[in-house]
Amino acid sequence: MAFARSVVGVDFCAESRKLGIGTDELLIVASPGCAVKLCAVGSAPRSPKTCATHHVTQKACCAAKAQPPRRDTSNFWLAAPPFEIATWYDAWNQLGLANLTNKLVPLNYATRYNLAFGQLVATAAGAYTVDMTGAYAASVKQQILSQAPGVTIYAGLGDTGIPQAVLDNQNNNNRSTASIVNWLLTNGYQGICIDAEGTGMSSVATFVTQLGPSFKANGLGIAVSAPWPGNGPTQLYGPNAVAAFNANVDAIELQDYSSMSTPQDVPVWVRAGIKPSLLMGGVCTENSGVQTSLSDTQSWTQYAMQKGLRGMFSWRLDNDHGSNWTNEDDGPTFTGAQTIYDMVYGN
Repeated sequence: MAFARSVVGVDFCAESRKLGIGTDELLIVASPGCAVKLCAVGSAPRSPKTCATHHVTQKACCAAKAQPPRRDTSNFWLAAPPFEIATWYDAWNQLGLANLTNKLVPLNYATRYNLAFGQLVATAAGAYTVDMTGAYAASVKQQILSQAPGVTIYAGLGDTGIPQAVLDNQNNNNRSTASIVNWLLTNGYQGICIDAEGTGMSSVATFVTQLGPSFKANGLGIAVSAPWPGNGPTQLYGPNAVAAFNANVDAIELQDYSSMSTPQDVPVWVRAGIKPSLLMGGVCTENSGVQTSLSDTQSWTQYAMQKGLRGMFSWRLDNDHGSNWTNEDDGPTFTGAQTIYDMVYGN
């Protein structure tokens, strides 16, 4: 494998030799601006945590370019590794929006944001489309995109309307799929994250099968956020879930905090036939009775990287380890999101 030897004046091969790593073991990924990362190469790039040179060479490159500290780097998302970090952000709380407006939220801790919540509603013509019910959804999205250009924004959907949209698609040549695609493209979303936890769950496999081809054709993504993941995909979503998810879904967020743990839940899905590259471990960072400890957050993230999962996600950044257990979004410290970030980026 051939390698670029330097980026903006930094000799990565020399850097690697200082650390005793042969250059034939390195994959160098470059992006505009600061250098990205070096990864030990097997069949695919590993996570930065396993790459001893990542932290050193990125610091060297940033110093050569006189870049600001990495947490403030506007090109962070251009330099993101294959390991995805996703989170949720509420769209119903004015305080969460105010924290964004006042630039108090470290948006570089994630590369994908699911906005909570939307639902599917019928249009006048009878097709189903997305309705973001949170009063501040448009403003939250605008703030995230203006402060963190390049991040991915998904519309988070609950159960409402999923069975009806499936039926409408079956009866009307997939017209609800076309309606949903049009809404996402028109409103600046890059996909949807389906968090069905009730009556819509039995329809999710059929729904993503209906959506898949059109979403891919339009560059849109589909994520499924799975509650009680220890039960596995078939018990949660029906006998067609494995085939439907492998063929049509980009990411499966395992809500491990509602079950056992990432190391215990992931094997259930892999044994069922789900591709590990779709799976994301999940932690709860908000103040609640199921908040994931920081030590578990570290160990679950490490497991996800070691096992080649797609990434990690958290519920939810706007209320991440807040200083007030009574008021949502009051004084978040973002400690949970930072813990994932630091594990991935070797801080």
